[in-house]
Amino acid sequence: MNSQVVSPRPATVDQWIRCKGCGSDFLWSAADQQFYLTHKITPPKACRDCRERRKNEAEVKNERIEAEVSSNHKHSGRVSAYYAEKGFGFIRVAEGDVFFHVSALRCKPKEIAVGVAVEFFEIESVRKKGSTCAERVTLAEENGAKP
Repeated sequence: MNSQVVSPRPATVDQWIRCKGCGSDFLWSAADQQFYLTHKITPPKACRDCRERRKNEAEVKNERIEAEVSSNHKHSGRVSAYYAEKGFGFIRVAEGDVFFHVSALRCKPKEIAVGVAVEFFEIESVRKKGSTCAERVTLAEENGAKP
C-alpha cells in the first residue's frame, strides 16, 4: 500500500521579494509565510515601510474627508451614469454632474442605477485638483431607503 503523508501546510523558507512601492528587496520570513498561509492572506507586494506609509496616507485621507463632510451639507441628485464594471459614475445636480467612486457608496452597488435618487456630500477631489467628487453616497428616502 502506497501511503503518502500530506502536510497541512507547505514547507516554507525565507524569501526575498522586490517591493512594488520603493523597489527595494525585503525579507519575507518563513514564519511570516506560515502566518499568511494560516490566515489565507495573499503574499505582500510591498515592504513594511511602504505598507505603513500607505496605511497612514489612507488615515489622513479619511480624516480630511471627515472634516470636509462635517463642514458641508448634504446634496441631492439622480444618478446620470453608472459604470459598475469600472467602479464609478456620475450624479446629476443643478450645476452639472458630480463624479463618484464605488468606494463612496454607503449602499450596495447593485442598488445604484441610472435615474436613482441619491444624497451625498460634495468634497474636493484628491486626485483631480480644483474639481469635486461625491462622498458618502446614500439612497434618497424617495427610493424607500431607511433614514
